[in-house]
Amino acid sequence: MELQNVKKYINKRKLLILSIATIVLISIIIAIDSIYSLKSFSSETIEKYKEEAYAKKEEELKNYVSLAMKTVEAYHQRTSVEKVKIEVEEELKNRLCFFFLF
Repeated sequence: MELQNVKKYINKRKLLILSIATIVLISIIIAIDSIYSLKSFSSETIEKYKEEAYAKKEEELKNYVSLAMKTVEAYHQRTSVEKVKIEVEEELKNRLCFFFLF
């Protein structure tokens, strides 16, 4: 009878060890899968952020270039011979009026 109890005890112990080993193994597999999923998600998120930031900076640079071009065009238009003559004429009139007023 004693031998039978020892065998039952050993069988229960083997079953308990097997159950614990299975739980630990499954936990490790789930942890590894979770870590891989988080790493993959992080990489995708970072890549998406880089693309969005690049697109925003590209749009910002386009706006700056457009502003610079408009400024240069405005100054270029002001430097045409006729425009310069008109501006000088107006400036001389203003100075002469100021001179004759005093």
